[in-house]
Amino acid sequence: MLFWIAQILGVFTFVFYIPSFQMKTKEKLLIMQVISNVFATAQYVLLSAFTGAVQNLLGVARGVVFYFFKKRGFAPNIAVFIIFEAAIVFGAVLTWDNILSLLHLVGMSANL
Repeated sequence: MLFWIAQILGVFTFVFYIPSFQMKTKEKLLIMQVISNVFATAQYVLLSAFTGAVQNLLGVARGVVFYFFKKRGFAPNIAVFIIFEAAIVFGAVLTWDNILSLLHLVGMSANL
């Protein structure tokens, strides 16, 4: 049953992620992607894919931080990007399962 719940959460992930690129403002894009990452985190937890769950949880944090930067009219400096990249690498190392864990690492690194 958990497998099917995870698949439904995956559908909700795509329902919010794909239209996020059509949003008119960066704030709306970030909100849609944060919601998508929340669903993806829950999906990966149900599938016991903890590297993906941690990576998407970091995606939630990154989206929230960038949202607040945008709302205040600031651009994040390079230190913010370095901190998130270090957290992504640390999260992948901490939750390493097998070579497939690299897919989450590469995906999140490319998404910065």
